[in-house]
Amino acid sequence: MEPAALALLDVSSNADQLGVVLLAQESIDSTGVTIDNLVLAARQRSLAIFTMPVVSWEPMASVPLTHSAGNLPVPLPPGDGGATLLQVPTVHLSPIKPLPLLKQYISNVNTEGASILADFSLPFGLRAHVQVVNLKKQRGKFQLNQPIFSNACVGGLQLTMTPPWPWRENASFPGYTLVIPPYLHRLQPISVDNLPSPLATGWLI
Repeated sequence: MEPAALALLDVSSNADQLGVVLLAQESIDSTGVTIDNLVLAARQRSLAIFTMPVVSWEPMASVPLTHSAGNLPVPLPPGDGGATLLQVPTVHLSPIKPLPLLKQYISNVNTEGASILADFSLPFGLRAHVQVVNLKKQRGKFQLNQPIFSNACVGGLQLTMTPPWPWRENASFPGYTLVIPPYLHRLQPISVDNLPSPLATGWLI
């Protein structure tokens, strides 16, 4: 995923505090931003859904280590790891709104085998990147999980994603995990390309 150019977060309960990111591109024309049926829309490959960090990091302190010992000091994290980002990059046109975009993501993944890109925080200063294609063919799940109540209450939107072949003992998502450097922007998707090479090779886990 590209770095974020513009982020819009719904702070009400109407979209369960999901937001939409318009990813930075070489030119605004490449995003495909247009008006479709009186709604601002863009190509899905130019959009991503985001929300707040999925975990809160515990206070941590890095013990200084010498490079001669073969270890790298762990930088203090800048916060809780930044936003959780989700993208299904296709050329389909989508409203720049979180709920319609999320529903299109689910449809594209389950009917077309579209690839999934996800960046999210893990405990203890870790950041994960997942990239998987044809998840449904590999028996993985990518679907909404919304609780149902007997009264008038409506459960919040939750997304369930299980790894390929989830019953296997070593089931996992393809991707990588790294320690987030303190200088990365909170809405910048994490990639080895974002890091200087000595740190990238030292922080991959």
